[in-house]
Amino acid sequence: MKTAKTSKGQSATQLKDRETSGPLFKIRHGGRYGFINAKGEVVIQPQYLDAEPFFGEFTRVRFNDKLVPLDKLGRLLLRHVFNFVGQFHEGLSRVMLVHRWGFINEVGALVVEPTFDAAGDFSEGLAAVAQGRQYGCINSLGEWVIEPSFEFIGPFKGGLALARTEDKSGYINAKGEWVIDPVFEDAGDFQGEVAVIISGDRWGLIDRRGGVVCPPTYPLDGELSDISFKEGLTMCIIDDRIGFVDESGKLAIAPSYPDALPFSNGLAAAQREGLWGFINSKGEFKIEPRFDEVNPFSEGYAAVRRGDWWSYLDIEGNELDIARYDALGNFENGLAWARLGELWRYVDSAGKEVWSEEVPAK
Repeated sequence: MKTAKTSKGQSATQLKDRETSGPLFKIRHGGRYGFINAKGEVVIQPQYLDAEPFFGEFTRVRFNDKLVPLDKLGRLLLRHVFNFVGQFHEGLSRVMLVHRWGFINEVGALVVEPTFDAAGDFSEGLAAVAQGRQYGCINSLGEWVIEPSFEFIGPFKGGLALARTEDKSGYINAKGEWVIDPVFEDAGDFQGEVAVIISGDRWGLIDRRGGVVCPPTYPLDGELSDISFKEGLTMCIIDDRIGFVDESGKLAIAPSYPDALPFSNGLAAAQREGLWGFINSKGEFKIEPRFDEVNPFSEGYAAVRRGDWWSYLDIEGNELDIARYDALGNFENGLAWARLGELWRYVDSAGKEVWSEEVPAK
């Protein structure tokens, strides 16, 4: 395989000592995947058949038909051969060995032996794990903090975790005590100061004391996890039209759009007469509908398509003067993925290409 190079023609070997503390970006060369830094310099040579984006200080790459953690220096955590390795949360990752779950640290050492029937990620110092069909919580040493006596426990958010018992949902504290009694048919994790509750095919909101902020009023369309507040607003669907509800449960934007996307950077994509534009928190079109397809804003820019070509739009509605691309991704950490034909690119917010995939050798 030909050595992958940066836009300056430097090889990954030459760049092995370069700074890798910043964000890394997934690249492709000859059907293999590696990573560049924000300057477009290759810091992990393309050599893996599959790779995920970095989550914190680690990614997962396919090695011997397993997804294995890889750090920013390109080191694989290979002390054990696991059936599954999750992402690192609070310095620990859940792992499955045969049919049991435990946790490893960031050097790949087992710190909690795989003795559990199920496990969730660590949050606020605790991880939900199961013995048989009963869930409790352990600390980072593997010690029981909450004895297994629940049908389910979710992640802790601001000191409270969703828990279920006798097919009802409520919320417990870090001692396993009920703070909000299990009286709800179904419920979601807290999002800031509110959590979604379900009754039949309707959803509403409660506060952290269990007070009903909004009784189940809005139609449940899709999954409970789809009800996600972004910048204080979440979408609702009434009579096949999309509107937005605020954290007080009030209808902040009337349902009048055939399609829409969540808010980001103060704007939400919304459709009118088959074209997409962007509305503000009052439901007014700040950027008039004129696009065939759009992505949400990210880091001040949104990918938009008119006809066959994609470009970027700033929050004022101005399109960047960049080359034409067949596909564009969202900006993350200053760069955005792009595709021209079958080849990958990365561009910065000025539209300059900082890395481009080479044409495969024949």
